[in-house]
Amino acid sequence: MRRSIVLAWWVNSIVGIFIFAIALWQRIPAITFGLPYIPYPDESFVIDLVFRGFREHNLLFTNFLRPHLSYNLYAVAVAFDAWWRGYDVQSLPVDTDRISSVITPIIAARSVSAIIGASCCVALYVWGRQILSLPYAIIAGLTLAFVTYHMEFSGLLAPDIMACLGVTLFFMGASIYEKTPTRHTAMLLALCAGITAGAKYNFIALVIPLVWMLWHRPYAPLDWRVAGRMILCTITGFALTTPSLVVNGLGFFEGFIRILSYYQNVSAVAGNYTARFPFALYGDWFSRVLISPYIAIVAVIGSIILIRRLPRHIEAALLFTAIQFCFFFVQGVHYPRNFLFYQPIVIVLAIYSIAQFITYIPQITIPQKKLLGIGISMVLITPTFIAGSDLRTYYTRTYTPLQINALVAQSPKNAPTIGDIEPTILFDKPWVTPANLSTEQDTAYWQSSGVQTLIVNRKMWPTTVIKNTTAHSHINGDSDGGSGWVYDIYTNDINTTLHAVGDHAQGSDGVDIWGLRLGRGSLRSQFTPLMPTQYLTTTGDALLINAYFHVHTPPTQTSALLFVQLFDANGTKISERNTPPLAYYPMSQWQAGEIIVANADLPTDTLPPGKYQVVCGFYVAETDQRIALAGSDNNTYIIPITIVAP
Repeated sequence: MRRSIVLAWWVNSIVGIFIFAIALWQRIPAITFGLPYIPYPDESFVIDLVFRGFREHNLLFTNFLRPHLSYNLYAVAVAFDAWWRGYDVQSLPVDTDRISSVITPIIAARSVSAIIGASCCVALYVWGRQILSLPYAIIAGLTLAFVTYHMEFSGLLAPDIMACLGVTLFFMGASIYEKTPTRHTAMLLALCAGITAGAKYNFIALVIPLVWMLWHRPYAPLDWRVAGRMILCTITGFALTTPSLVVNGLGFFEGFIRILSYYQNVSAVAGNYTARFPFALYGDWFSRVLISPYIAIVAVIGSIILIRRLPRHIEAALLFTAIQFCFFFVQGVHYPRNFLFYQPIVIVLAIYSIAQFITYIPQITIPQKKLLGIGISMVLITPTFIAGSDLRTYYTRTYTPLQINALVAQSPKNAPTIGDIEPTILFDKPWVTPANLSTEQDTAYWQSSGVQTLIVNRKMWPTTVIKNTTAHSHINGDSDGGSGWVYDIYTNDINTTLHAVGDHAQGSDGVDIWGLRLGRGSLRSQFTPLMPTQYLTTTGDALLINAYFHVHTPPTQTSALLFVQLFDANGTKISERNTPPLAYYPMSQWQAGEIIVANADLPTDTLPPGKYQVVCGFYVAETDQRIALAGSDNNTYIIPITIVAP
């Protein structure tokens, strides 16, 4: 007897390690996917909270808006990474804003999620082992290892994977309690319920199936003293992982009301469903997104046919699921990740249903029934294995923004790069301007303004026509073997498309002035297209100017400054600026043949209607001498403009 117990322990340990290794292998590519970009916006919010806690020397998180258990575990991961790599946590960035120059803390925190996700698969195997034979339990654990939605959230900084592990451990323990009910097991279940609630607050509802199981104990009526101790264990587990409940109880409940009101707001619904009780949305999520439709169908059929023969703890799991359904059905905002816990329950129920159905087949032996059941189970989960393998391959590919980032980093800096791209690409690339190139007219507008590179998001704008350009590069998206959205990158012949006010004027130091484009408005921090017009309105607090220069030979006066002045009809100077043409692209790097596009906005007071002159040129600051400009007595380029009432 003792030998068989030891053998069973070794078999379960080896199988558990095997399932953990497979599950972790499936999740490893997600740990570094996209970095330093953070594709999932909530991750930035989480890691920013952790970084702020370290910078402020206050890791006692008291904010209701983020489950505390995930925050605490990620903080431990970041602290370990800082100790291991030897950096000061005070140097962590203030705001990652979907990008971080410090990547290793994010990798460390994501690794925690991956380990928790892999552990969940092992817990499911142990749970299955309580009610299933060894092959069926292995199939259950491996199935969860390959479920795509579970894999996805095992590589993100999100509390849902931790809540999923807590629920799986709870019902794993409930299966053990059902076979050998003891007070110690009941106390551990109560503690597990409290800790899981620290990962997802509404999972405090685990106490309901716990009480239900205690009420239906086969050997004795409910002992209210035991029940009281279990409630104390639940509160203790929740308080340990959620210190704000103790430190700031009033603020905690105020946060609860705020979050609840947000979920009641039907104007913020995800998934294009604007009403409560979106049964179609939930049906799609459960059958296609959260789990494969085949597993879901078998689980539903099994729960209906076997309802009177289901183990007590699976009935408790279905009760808990029903409670969560009722809670979220009435909300105005719906997120599928709230039901990540649903996957282990459905898998166990589906595999258990197959195993039970097979026993009713007559005229075949028990070994034949087992082989048939295992075969049906393998066929059932094969699509899940395929989808999980495909997702892992997806995570191994280079993320689209990383590819665009590499291309844009090598793009010319003398003229703007425009496109519908990740805002994080703007980091250290001031010549890049984000814009939605959604129509043919928009792209033509940008092109005629002197844009040199156009990046078109083909997922968002599949039919956008780019005229007068040469395709430079194509980046594959999800549908054609890539990882992310599909993009086309075009190069623009500015010589052909540029339309500006003014004639070409040749400079003596290798730089010609090709004209200006003008507008009225507020001072700009980045390039925007303006009109080739000399008639402007009084509206605005700045004269907006795009200045265009052609380099026919590299300039020798590489420290020359661009001056721009505005005069009224009486010759009175109204405004002036003196600045390098492009701060991020010094004249010493200018190459022959380039067209330089400079933002030369002038701040102005209210301009009354009338005639004005815009005057510009180059001068050497050290000598205060203007660089000669052909056809000009005072080496200036002059554009007359007219201000009219709007």
